[in-house]
Amino acid sequence: HINHEQMMRILRKVTDKRHILLYCERWLKAPVQMEDGTRMERKEGSPLGGVISPLLANIFLHEVFDSWMQQYHSIMVFERYADDIIIHTRSMEQSEFILDKVRNRLNQYSLELNKEKTKIVYCYRTARFHKERKDVPVSFDFLGFTFKPRRCSRTDGQRFWGFRPSISMKSQKRILGVIKSLAIHKWVNKDIQFLASALAPKIRGWINYYGKFRLSEMQPLFRALNKRIARWIRNKYRLKTYGHSYGLMKRIIASFPNSFVHWEYGFKG
Repeated sequence: HINHEQMMRILRKVTDKRHILLYCERWLKAPVQMEDGTRMERKEGSPLGGVISPLLANIFLHEVFDSWMQQYHSIMVFERYADDIIIHTRSMEQSEFILDKVRNRLNQYSLELNKEKTKIVYCYRTARFHKERKDVPVSFDFLGFTFKPRRCSRTDGQRFWGFRPSISMKSQKRILGVIKSLAIHKWVNKDIQFLASALAPKIRGWINYYGKFRLSEMQPLFRALNKRIARWIRNKYRLKTYGHSYGLMKRIIASFPNSFVHWEYGFKG
């Protein structure tokens, strides 16, 4: 949890505007109302769900981590999004060294690493054949993608091993949950144009983000979505079997292949 005094010291480096500092301090120290109506004073942490919380946390980590890395460990490349961080190293020794340094740095600000998510990963393209340290993982998740060794193709058709991202299993499960929650099979009073228009923003968003790398890995998601569409067809037209509904869907695809966004990308099965 963010220490309020340390947060305010960092904010004073960012701005000298008294009204901004005053409001930030009030946001930080606003008491939490419990279920029984009582109020609990807070000395650390930012307001849960507060609009200002992500901004304050980002300012805090920029000082605690980003600036510190750039000043003392500039040889190492890193990426940070919110509190998810990747640091690139060249050896196991260097990895263990910086991990210890980061842990100590965070402790100075009353923060600690997430034990479940923090790990050293062997990320070279030959990680598939890495046998030196079996206890060292060869894949990791970041921003909804899984990075790991994969078979890739060059423009000339030659195949090679590379370390590449694709949509993670966690992201797939989340999207499948969204597809299920939409319950489109119950929209029997709507036509297929309405269905396609209603789903288009979500499908386009998924493809634009997760489809940047290895779009084919999204096949299971759109197979599940097509199954939902077939179920809607069955309910809408009161067909006896899924075979009939899939048959009608194939005819719709043949006549209107771009009705749904994912059909445009070839996910028609």
